[in-house]
Amino acid sequence: MDRESHTYCSFDLCYRQFHIFRKGLKNPFNEWNEKHVEQGFSFRPESIGIMMISESGILHIDVSQDAVICDDAKRILEFKFTVPNNYVEIATITASCFYKIKRGDYKVRIQLSSQHEGEDLCRISFLPIANDDDLPRYLKYDSSITRPCDFDLHTVGA
Repeated sequence: MDRESHTYCSFDLCYRQFHIFRKGLKNPFNEWNEKHVEQGFSFRPESIGIMMISESGILHIDVSQDAVICDDAKRILEFKFTVPNNYVEIATITASCFYKIKRGDYKVRIQLSSQHEGEDLCRISFLPIANDDDLPRYLKYDSSITRPCDFDLHTVGA
């Protein structure tokens, strides 16, 4: 694994969620309704809120452009995401980190795993988007996701 092409960060989990959004976005965090909780994410084109596996603890994040699907992932989601200014911000309510990437349209693959309660790992990959990608979608989901399709893709900034 080439450490130069990866960004690593760790956060304290807050409210069982983190967000990926365009750098500099005002009101980057999303409102959540019951359907968003059931599907495990809250979505706006400029901000994706992801529900974690653990209720609280530490979230370790690895951001890259690697297409590898991890065997230990409990949940794998993919979204279309546009990067307008060469940076993406990944954040919880209390902390954030940045990932530098060329401007453009991407398929963002988010892979969530947990070795034990209170310590989650998230692998985020920015991949080329294909014309036939039907996004968003789950590639894999666990029992806490009760709405794995028919998504609610409407929310507002918190």
